Amino acid sequence: MRRILFGFLCLILTACVNVAQPEPRPSTTIAPTMTPTDTVVWFPPTRTPTLVPTSQVTPTPESTAEYGEILYRDGFNFNRGWIVPSSQRGEVNIGKGELNIIIREQKTTLSSILEGEAFGDFYAEITASPSLCSGKDEYGFMFRVAGGYYRYALSCDGQVQLLLVLDQSAVILQPWMISSSVPSAAPSEVRLGVWAVGEEFRLYINDVFQFSITNNEISEGTLGVFARSKGDTAVTVSFSDLTVREVSP
Repeated sequence: MRRILFGFLCLILTACVNVAQPEPRPSTTIAPTMTPTDTVVWFPPTRTPTLVPTSQVTPTPESTAEYGEILYRDGFNFNRGWIVPSSQRGEVNIGKGELNIIIREQKTTLSSILEGEAFGDFYAEITASPSLCSGKDEYGFMFRVAGGYYRYALSCDGQVQLLLVLDQSAVILQPWMISSSVPSAAPSEVRLGVWAVGEEFRLYINDVFQFSITNNEISEGTLGVFARSKGDTAVTVSFSDLTVREVSP
């Protein structure tokens, strides 16, 4: 009997005690950390371009006598270290005195970069010969290629431009401008010249001065060539006779 009474008393005491229940803690959701993939975009779309005013300079004489020793020369009879991509969209090949960029599909860009060389101050010339090229299609010369690069471009409707491509963005140093020196038909042939000393660049076509730019983003690098199909037709451009010279004081 005592056991029954004791059990009944414990039951009553337990019912009278308010046990504090722990409040639920708010759940914390941690957003996953995403690691971006490093992708080199050689020809990215231009965002909010920064325009740098040009300054006129005295044209360089047609003779190369004022330049120093030859730093590099390539007759393109064989591959001396150029990157030559190839795919269904197009290809680059070298031989018989030419580096050929052949683009088969629309809206395609191909470039070829010279490996193992670096130039700071120099005067470089290269001959470009577009055989299939029209409208806004482009071709030209790349210099101080070192992560970023400067791109000296000619369009197939007779215009010329200079871009700086750096950190996957493009800055227009010289907007497209019409030049009587740029062929507006193909087949044709044109001699591109780049004078680069420190932060100053002077750009030439067939020994005729086009414009000058001051920019110090890239101090040295290698060279390259490119072509781009911006329309609906194929593009073929050949490059030949590359010469890089010292710039005499």
